[in-house]
Amino acid sequence: MSSVSTVKNVFMPVSALVLVGALSGCATFGEAVGKCETSACSADAKLTSDVQMRLGQNPEFGANNVQVQAIDSVVYLNGTLSVGEQRADAELAALQTPGVKQVVNDIAVTK
Repeated sequence: MSSVSTVKNVFMPVSALVLVGALSGCATFGEAVGKCETSACSADAKLTSDVQMRLGQNPEFGANNVQVQAIDSVVYLNGTLSVGEQRADAELAALQTPGVKQVVNDIAVTK
């Protein structure tokens, strides 16, 4: 068997698998995009903004230190803060925001 036919025999099935995977990903992404045209997405965007505003009122969190994202009324906190107490305070502030059902706190502490 020549190296060209070996490459063809391997390349074609692998290419088909990659294509199927890519198309599946597009379908999943399309469903997520469609969801954002519902009121749930608008509510999550408002919730994200409300939590960001609440965190912005406390200078210890810093404008760029904590990122906020709300999905289905669950707030995800990411970023870094210098002290563990600040991490707990950020979670509490998010929890106290009306409409928040749960907080996933992935904030890292540097000290």
